Amino acid sequence: MTPQQIVGTALRLIAVLVFVHALNLLLNVMQAPSFPEVAFLTSRFTFVGVAYLLVALLLWNLPMWMAHKLIPKTNHDNHLELPVVEATRVGCCLIGLWVFIQSAQGFVWTVITAFLDHNGASQFSRMTLDAKAGFLVDMLMISLSVGMMFKSNVFARWILRFNETKQ
Repeated sequence: MTPQQIVGTALRLIAVLVFVHALNLLLNVMQAPSFPEVAFLTSRFTFVGVAYLLVALLLWNLPMWMAHKLIPKTNHDNHLELPVVEATRVGCCLIGLWVFIQSAQGFVWTVITAFLDHNGASQFSRMTLDAKAGFLVDMLMISLSVGMMFKSNVFARWILRFNETKQ
């Protein structure tokens, strides 16, 4: 692989990370109207979420163009010996860990409050609709991150398949 191809693959991984953050932000925006203290920020958060989606789309569709802008032109025979699939798997695992750490906080908070509250009723049944939605978003993000960590080989090959068709 040339240095540009390595950077292009990394940009695709960053596009996935930006997409996950945009998804998390837009799902959290859906909860904002129930909180009057932040309801006025809904349009701004929506704008930022859509901007993240556009950046993710740009990074996903134009990785080699950006890689050539970031790294000066080199000879075509300037190859680096780096196992592509393994490097991409490492990137997938790192993104999965990052997303897991970010989304596990809300899940752990819900579990701790359920253990500390001994009222006898189900914690989930006493949650407000917004708290249930937040818990569902956290579970979705945790599931996505666990899939990225433990199925990194499948995800890496899927990303690299797009790199091969673009060249």
